[in-house]
Amino acid sequence: MSTPELERAAFNSYRVTQKWVSMARGDFGARKLYTCERVKIFRAHNDSVSVREVFFLPHGIHGHNLMLTVSKKVWSILRVWKVNEVGYPMGEWGRRGVLFKNIAVNQDNESKVTVAVGMVTAEGQHTVEFLKLTPSFSFESVCSFETNLSPIALKGDLVALCDAKSKTAIFNWATSGYALLDDDDNSDTLRAKYVHQVVFAYESVLVARFLSLTLFAMPELRPGSPENAVPHGPLSKFEYGTQDGMYISLSKDQRSCKIIMREDSDPWKPQDEIYLRGYDLPFNPDYRQRPPEDQPETCPPYIFPPLLKATIPTSRGRLVATGIRLGKCGTALWVKPKPWRGVAEGMVTIPYIVPELEPPRLPSEEEREKEYVMGTVLWDSELRRGVDDCFTVDDPTMLKPIKMKTNGKREDWTCMDYDEETGIFALGHEDGVVTLCSM
Repeated sequence: MSTPELERAAFNSYRVTQKWVSMARGDFGARKLYTCERVKIFRAHNDSVSVREVFFLPHGIHGHNLMLTVSKKVWSILRVWKVNEVGYPMGEWGRRGVLFKNIAVNQDNESKVTVAVGMVTAEGQHTVEFLKLTPSFSFESVCSFETNLSPIALKGDLVALCDAKSKTAIFNWATSGYALLDDDDNSDTLRAKYVHQVVFAYESVLVARFLSLTLFAMPELRPGSPENAVPHGPLSKFEYGTQDGMYISLSKDQRSCKIIMREDSDPWKPQDEIYLRGYDLPFNPDYRQRPPEDQPETCPPYIFPPLLKATIPTSRGRLVATGIRLGKCGTALWVKPKPWRGVAEGMVTIPYIVPELEPPRLPSEEEREKEYVMGTVLWDSELRRGVDDCFTVDDPTMLKPIKMKTNGKREDWTCMDYDEETGIFALGHEDGVVTLCSM
């Protein structure tokens, strides 16, 4: 990084930090409700193709800050963009007739693999492709293999692949080492247990599914046929009700773990207020290093269940962009849904039920309910140091969120990603547009 680039990055980090500190202190008044200073809007894909996913790549890949967008029409397309130059894509990748199931972005910017793509062909063949982003911004295939599992997490040479029930496979694409994790307890086997996130934690693996958070010891990876792999059982498990969204964030030393969950926002349920809940998963001081091979692991590296530390109010309503983002410095972003309002939101029209009534009119732009990007600073973040209204440590704290951005378009947001270091977040739209917002 050159000296001017370092100066700009330092100034931007200071500016973003001061804005979060002001939020924590409640310094924003009604006139400074929306905290985004710079907004860029660009069309990621033509023909009004919905943007399904947006991802920020780790900083410094080929000397740039890059992001990925994924769209699907007849087949899926992956495109790469420079964050500071979003007028045109730098490169793209896709195969005719192939749909993407899931994409995992590598958090190691020095790895030979940039992304892992789970795909299904028109003939029903399921594969995972490991792609490298070259200096010319083209994607090269490093390796691929057939599997029904979908890539969820990618870190260095390790990838976590999951099904919709209970199995998680840990695979080293460089050595072909393989291990299988299974948290199946033979209960509720007919209900799908979709995966929110998989995290490679301290000598362990955290698997967050639709109804539970499970901790596994990091298994030894051995070459061989996956069909012959003996599954490893969990060390600890935390069960909860259905969650629309969830995110786990580890500190750099992996000994501090924060979790945010969003309650099920089914709009057909009573229209009362719902909450995001913040948890602390403490490191186990009695944990020792890996035991001898002839002794089973009995002391987990983290203490279960997680401790509820804070609640954050949100609302119930239709929501497509269910993702939550939580940075290592304790700043969190999510989308607050707009409430359901009859025919304008796709519900059954009243005239079809009671013909004599007049059909409801569509709301005007001023009357229309909007989505919001909301943000907050966690209870123990360094950004709260020196704030007068310190939080208690005995009872869960109610955190006050602040509105970061409003959706002025009729099309809903479909996805979101957040880069805490630069203070930039990206929002995908149903009509193929991406909005980049800088704090």
